Amino acid sequence: MELISSKIGAVGIYENKKVYLNVPYLNEAEYKGKKVDLNKPKRNTGEGKKYYVYVKDPKTGNVKKVTFGDKKGGLTAKVADSKARKAFASRHDCKNKKR
Repeated sequence: MELISSKIGAVGIYENKKVYLNVPYLNEAEYKGKKVDLNKPKRNTGEGKKYYVYVKDPKTGNVKKVTFGDKKGGLTAKVADSKARKAFASRHDCKNKKR
């Protein structure tokens, strides 16, 4: 029988603080006085773009809110426009693909 070794309870030093090595790193930060999750995209319910994410700026160490996505839902297929249909078909090589 083989025993599994683990490092439960092992402690390391990070930024002059004790850190338990078997505890997962929490990706939380503070932005304008509230706790936020870093690097987790969320849907924006307010004005502006469709989605947002909080990220940590590597140069300054500050937390920033980055918005992205289509603003008004204008990214739609233009199936009624024959030039747009032809450009899409040639871009994706549709005539040589199997169905």
